[in-house]
Amino acid sequence: TGVQTCALPIQTIVSYVVSKTGEVINVKILEFIHPAIDDAIKKMFIKMPRWAPATENGVPVNVKYSLPINVNTY
Repeated sequence: TGVQTCALPIQTIVSYVVSKTGEVINVKILEFIHPAIDDAIKKMFIKMPRWAPATENGVPVNVKYSLPINVNTY
């Protein structure tokens, strides 16, 4: 018989800061999957275009986010 494969969803958590200039900085993987996958996710965040920064009382501020990322393996 043939080998059966199935997709295994894996979740990681990525922490990052959207700076007051809108740049994504301080990207950290909080739950590691595999070095190659972790590096790819980190690079994806670093290469993001600038975001609209958050403001407080009309002044741009840095904001830290944590985002779950689902990865499907085959």
